[in-house]
Amino acid sequence: MNLLKISSIAAVLFAIIFFLHTMINLLGFAVSAQALPTSAIPQSILPTITKILENFTLISRLLILAEAILGALILFTFERIGSKKKDKILRLSAILLLLATLLPAVSTLFSLNNLPFPLSEKILSLVTGILTLFLGIALLRVKANWEVIASALGLLTILQSIVLLSTFYLPVRLLEFSIPIALIEAVFFYKSQKL
Repeated sequence: MNLLKISSIAAVLFAIIFFLHTMINLLGFAVSAQALPTSAIPQSILPTITKILENFTLISRLLILAEAILGALILFTFERIGSKKKDKILRLSAILLLLATLLPAVSTLFSLNNLPFPLSEKILSLVTGILTLFLGIALLRVKANWEVIASALGLLTILQSIVLLSTFYLPVRLLEFSIPIALIEAVFFYKSQKL
């Protein structure tokens, strides 16, 4: 199986894991804010939800690591496409974004061992937002028979960079494009196999 096919599958898995992670975070937030009393949860799923909430931190950290591994594979694939097409901006932005997105995974590993991590979430979000903007611009420049997919991916990636940059100023992100981006990446990689 070639890298593009593996990355296409990884992008779909990323979307699924990201969705699960978001739902678990929302559930944890709703219960901790007492917006969702446990009496409102159907008894048939209460034991499962209780187990998730008891292990919330561990589950959340494991999902972050899974997202980081899949995201790294996706960015590595963009780097390979940039290298093959001799697109320095795509290649460089993918490499730098790969390094920047691995920082939350490193931070998670530190927190698993109760060690302090020196970079704040806002700084990571700012750096990732800037690098994501460059990746989006590079994707807009991709010219091929799948140019429309690359353009859509580039536009969504630029929008995602704006969301990441807004996190620097706002405590809560207003929009999230990770799932549609991952699904379009899956199509992009699948179509790119014909390079």
